[in-house]
Amino acid sequence: MTATLRIILVLISCVTAFCIVRKIRQSSLQIEDSLFWICFVAILLIFSIFPQVPTFLSGIVGTMAPVNFIYLLIIFLLIVQLFRMTVHQSQLEAKLRSLIQEIAMDRNEQEKAEEKPEAFSRTSASECGENRGGNAESMKNAESAETKPGLEVDGR
Repeated sequence: MTATLRIILVLISCVTAFCIVRKIRQSSLQIEDSLFWICFVAILLIFSIFPQVPTFLSGIVGTMAPVNFIYLLIIFLLIVQLFRMTVHQSQLEAKLRSLIQEIAMDRNEQEKAEEKPEAFSRTSASECGENRGGNAESMKNAESAETKPGLEVDGR
């Protein structure tokens, strides 16, 4: 592994570590994600400090050069992270769909509950008319008394 690649790996590791620490302090990065990126930085640092490790691993995997192994490993790790994020996004979408359905059902129940008192007041007004004699004239008097203040029903 060339000295240039080693320097690049160290710089990328330091910049990534700085960004991770900054996001953790701002509380904008979850612990699970930060652990992945901390491990990613640690692997890059190990490879840049100890060039024998990627050379040995590239021999096991069968890549021609340690640089190819490092690129292959980075691509593999990023694909794994992408998969994890896709699974997490799917779970969040399912939760969102469930919450939307619950909110819609709650609103529907609230609308029904608001309609019931109106229907109940209409029913109780008609029952009041029936108690006063049940004729249409007394119901009209009751309705006009409700709409016009100061008007007495049945001469009271």
